[in-house]
Amino acid sequence: MKNSKRCIVLLLAVVMILSCAACGGNTASSTPVASAPTAAQPAGSNAAAPAPEAAEVVWPDDDMAFFVKGSAGSGMDLTVRLVTKYMEQITGKSVAVDTNSVPSPVTYAQLLNEGPNGHAFINVMLPNTYSLAAYSDEAGFWVLRDYELICNVGSDPGLFGVRPDDARFTDVETMEDFIQYAKDHPDEQLLLGATIAGGSDDMTYRLLKKWYEKNDQFPENLVIVNTQGGAANVSSFLGASVDAIFSSVSTAKTMINDGTIKVLCVFDQERSKYLPDESTSFEQGIEVESKIMRGIAMLPGTDSGVIEKVCALMDQICTSSEFQADMDNIGAQVDYLPREEYIKAVEAKEPVLKELYNLQ
Repeated sequence: MKNSKRCIVLLLAVVMILSCAACGGNTASSTPVASAPTAAQPAGSNAAAPAPEAAEVVWPDDDMAFFVKGSAGSGMDLTVRLVTKYMEQITGKSVAVDTNSVPSPVTYAQLLNEGPNGHAFINVMLPNTYSLAAYSDEAGFWVLRDYELICNVGSDPGLFGVRPDDARFTDVETMEDFIQYAKDHPDEQLLLGATIAGGSDDMTYRLLKKWYEKNDQFPENLVIVNTQGGAANVSSFLGASVDAIFSSVSTAKTMINDGTIKVLCVFDQERSKYLPDESTSFEQGIEVESKIMRGIAMLPGTDSGVIEKVCALMDQICTSSEFQADMDNIGAQVDYLPREEYIKAVEAKEPVLKELYNLQ
């Protein structure tokens, strides 16, 4: 009996020891311990699931709009219509072109109304935009502030000419000849046609006047007459409402082909490939260069992925031989600058133009 009791006590002691060991084991396991990395969980990883890749931007997923500050039939209008023709062919989406000679802020307001939706475009003309900024600080005038620049498509040198049937200018063959005629006839007021005040033609006149005032004398009987755009300027000239005209190579192309203008000067350092027989201002000793840069922009805030897609599309268009041949047909010179180069070109021109127009 005693032996039985001794066995029971010994058995109870063993059970108690084992129970304490078990409790101690449970207390230790309550502290988290990092497990060894597995093949699916490399060392240094906290086992967080990898972030999903950003979805690729799908563009365009809707029809588009292109707002053009200019007149119908002008070099800018013709250039945009060629660009949008190829945009439609490549994307399968329609592009509505809205060309209007209204002030820049009105055209810009149309872009603002669309918002940065990735489907609205606007033209940018340099130096026109900065020369217009001399008259206002409204939105739409300041290129680096108001626009998301995409690319420059082409450039278009300015020119000056008279009507070939005007007997007064039979012996006038150059810009200098015309200036001399004005000096020889101080009592005869000569009206010079140009586009809107602050436009490219108007700027050519200002540059020419500034150069003559610095180096010689600018005749006071030369008077600039501004119209509402390239087409209106041409109409005024052909209708003899003005005596001579400031225009651009592409805008004057029809007159050149029809023989209704005698070009006296092209305001560039090199001869235009479209007018190889016409001398430049620099060849005539007049150091005035004036040409339009025709670019494309969108609204600031447009998705960066969309911008990338648009830039790729414009590169495809502007470097194609078909597009360049079409540009040749309208007398517009391709001067393609992709986004980064275009921005740098604008940044380089801005201080020069600000100085010319006394802008802050």
